[in-house]
Amino acid sequence: MKHITIAAAAWVVTLLTVTTLAQTPPRPATPPRPATPAKPVTPPKLPTPTTPSIPSKPDSPSKSAAATKSVNQGVYTAAQADRGATVFKSTCTACHDTARFTGPDFLGNWTGKPLHDLFDLVHTTMPEDNPGSLQPQQYADILAMFLRLNEYPVGSDELKGTPEAMKAINFDKRAK
Repeated sequence: MKHITIAAAAWVVTLLTVTTLAQTPPRPATPPRPATPAKPVTPPKLPTPTTPSIPSKPDSPSKSAAATKSVNQGVYTAAQADRGATVFKSTCTACHDTARFTGPDFLGNWTGKPLHDLFDLVHTTMPEDNPGSLQPQQYADILAMFLRLNEYPVGSDELKGTPEAMKAINFDKRAK
């Protein structure tokens, strides 16, 4: 009978242990250690695309500190705009009409930037089948035509087809 009493006592202890464990709420998990804050990573500066399509607005404003004139100051002549219209008609009208280069969208794309930005884009991408094939002065003449189409004032000096000349002129909002 002694064996039965010891076995019964062991069974009671086991039963009490299991019952106690079942009724004891689980201990909360140890919270994770706070992560060490990472040092901020500066993303590399990506180059700005250099050949967006003509109606697209260039990615970043590049108003030149060297710009000393405004398109509102008559930076082209009427004869130059006429030459630009002739070149445009013979070279560009197969793909473009002049409406694409006038109005709020066109002006919004270029206002506040050096005229060189537009000159460079047209010079390096047009005509599509032979970019850069015109003389720099012919590209300047086409820009003179664009300025006249957008009712910028005519002046007494021609717009020169050089990067330096174009960088010195801001494509400003049309004066009223």
